[in-house]
Amino acid sequence: MEPKPLVSIGIPSYNCEDKIKNLLKFFLKQSYQNIEIIISDNFSTDKTSEVIKKEYGNNNKIKLYNQISNMGATKNFNFVLEKSIGKYFMWASYDDEWNADYIKNGVEELEKNEDCITVTGITKIYDKKNKLRIKYSEFYELNGSKKDRLKNFLRYNYSDHLIYGIHRLRIIKNIKLKTKFFSPEMYFLFNILCQGKIIGSKLLEFNKYEEFNYSKKQFKYIKGSNKKRQAQHYKLKENFYTRHGMMLTIIIKIILNFNVLTSLSLILQIILFKNPILRLIKIYPQNSKNTIEFN
Repeated sequence: MEPKPLVSIGIPSYNCEDKIKNLLKFFLKQSYQNIEIIISDNFSTDKTSEVIKKEYGNNNKIKLYNQISNMGATKNFNFVLEKSIGKYFMWASYDDEWNADYIKNGVEELEKNEDCITVTGITKIYDKKNKLRIKYSEFYELNGSKKDRLKNFLRYNYSDHLIYGIHRLRIIKNIKLKTKFFSPEMYFLFNILCQGKIIGSKLLEFNKYEEFNYSKKQFKYIKGSNKKRQAQHYKLKENFYTRHGMMLTIIIKIILNFNVLTSLSLILQIILFKNPILRLIKIYPQNSKNTIEFN
């Protein structure tokens, strides 16, 4: 029997001394056990590193790196990616939860779908009070032809939670998260879709906990409904297209991947996305078909 492929779990940590122990315990109890856990402690001011050393210092599945200064979140995400050596890779945050067979089922999907780069599943987004806010089904419309999956990605307001799926390491190591861009997660996903598919499986369940009502303009959390948050998220994607040369970078990427007519049709998706009238009459809806919102 062939050995099961190694899965690398990258944990970019910062000030999580009260949560990191449970996170590591969870992954060490996953049904899939051919794993390595790469932790990069981003110059925490609490005892995160000490907790890891005390509880898991002798566990050879866990590798801890302590940064001598805070490198920022994006570089820390890239650091754990660079240090990983598995066939497959996933990022993990200490606020999130997965079902017990998440890795096992994800690996099985990737093993039988060689044209797929990323697998994800049913995702539920909760606020900090444990109230369900958004549910995404396993159907993401990102598994068709290269043109169709990029068209859907540019058209709909896909969430950046897709980066928390399980990826083929050899491919995403060449993509990484670009620190110069306003929304590095979205450009990362765009690059994945240029090379292969993102598929969903109902056997994978992922719960993410985050603050809602975030204003990127004011860089702080604001009061308001989930609809206001979605409006802010749309503003974020508009900024994704326009900040720090992102739009030009995407257009160049499209031109290099497609013929003239297809390139023009995809570039048109970006232009039309920014038209509020088309969103109002639902030609360009705010969410993909797999999204259910709870106010």
